[in-house]
Amino acid sequence: MAQSASSPRRPRSIAPLGENSSPVADSRQGICVQATGHMMFLHCTRQKRWGRSYLPLILAVFAAFAGSAVGRKFLGSVSVVTGSSMAPTFEEGTRVYTSPISGSVNRGDVVVMDDGKEDYAIKRIVGLPGETVYLWRGYVFIDRKILLEPYVPKRVYTLPRLRAAVFELGPNQYFVLGDNRPESADSRLYGPVERKQIKKRISLADSTARAYFGPVRLPPFGSTQPHRAPFVGKVSKFRSLNVDISELGKNNLVL
Repeated sequence: MAQSASSPRRPRSIAPLGENSSPVADSRQGICVQATGHMMFLHCTRQKRWGRSYLPLILAVFAAFAGSAVGRKFLGSVSVVTGSSMAPTFEEGTRVYTSPISGSVNRGDVVVMDDGKEDYAIKRIVGLPGETVYLWRGYVFIDRKILLEPYVPKRVYTLPRLRAAVFELGPNQYFVLGDNRPESADSRLYGPVERKQIKKRISLADSTARAYFGPVRLPPFGSTQPHRAPFVGKVSKFRSLNVDISELGKNNLVL
């Protein structure tokens, strides 16, 4: 039977859904509801679903960063040349492709190396492990044989720095020079570099001119003995020979 309009309405009741439920007043409905453990369970479920929906995006971003790092290390990257130490081969602003070194480092290779400064340097490999490099009369000699370098401009000479004119390379050391010899800071200043300092190699065309040995040989220096030079920079110690080149005379070697 229908209730009269004047009779008060009884609040609806909701059966308890859990043993630890407690009544909570809802001002919007004017009814009593039960806050139960099941409701908390549903709330936690929504949080878990939200986290799962963003998980593929987080993994994709992480994979992109990891792939970029791996690509730079194993696949190479494009770099921009700053400075003039490798001019005219690589002028300032030139974009070069650098790739990891999978095989041996050869004479004439242009490499990217860590010279202890903030940015890596670009230099050319001139001396190889176990060799002796001589700088005399503006030319480079390897084990007393003259090294002719067609990539160095004419009338540009390789003069020694810090009075060091002879360098004996260790089993893992390389002698590097910049093609712009008057402006380059290279092994003439900081000595030979270790293999671990050489990071990447710049690809050169097959038609690129390479250094080669000429017929001129450097005569022996007599009884002059090598001595150990002081440590310079972040490279290992190297041996330098102090030689009085005036002892050779003009008739012993004609350049």
